[in-house]
Amino acid sequence: MKTLLITGFEPFGGQDVNPSWECAKAMPDQMAGVCIVKAQLPVVWARMNGAMNALIDEYRPDAVLSLGQAGGYSALCVERVAVNLRECNRPDNAGAIVWNKPIVPGGPDGLFSTLPCHAMLDALTRADLPAAFSYSAGQYLCNNALYAALYRAKTDMPGMLAGFVHVPYMAGQSDAAFTMAFDDMVRGVLTCCEAICATLGG
Repeated sequence: MKTLLITGFEPFGGQDVNPSWECAKAMPDQMAGVCIVKAQLPVVWARMNGAMNALIDEYRPDAVLSLGQAGGYSALCVERVAVNLRECNRPDNAGAIVWNKPIVPGGPDGLFSTLPCHAMLDALTRADLPAAFSYSAGQYLCNNALYAALYRAKTDMPGMLAGFVHVPYMAGQSDAAFTMAFDDMVRGVLTCCEAICATLGG
């Protein structure tokens, strides 16, 4: 049986919840003959690469779908590219700020998602969910997670697909920014998983 690893992040920025992890937890354990494994990633620069690599080493997944919160976004965003750069003035959960550092020293400047991005976006659109492509996974740990998985796929897991989807705030998280009903968010991630599982072929 093939394996899809889905990751979400722990809460950060003083919040009690992170919709990326809530969505990941809500996924079934199996879909279309594919085993789905769910894991939470730390919002800590010093632990990020090690955490992603340990999960890939443990589960040897056929695909990795990482999820992250993008407060202020008004759609589910299918990320297309990660860059080899850590540079953000927002502290992580350990209080660290990282500036002008590579994610992987000597690694490629950028790596493209290898998930079926067009199929995912088309399926989200057919499901009448707000969705779009994004060409920047941001400056925080979401970009790091995507790059770390893609780098493993490029170096020693050539058959592994990897990519990332940003989810907005879920209802109740913000009074000012766009929010999405949690049920719709879960439906969107399920839709992406269906497209990935169809590509894997069960």
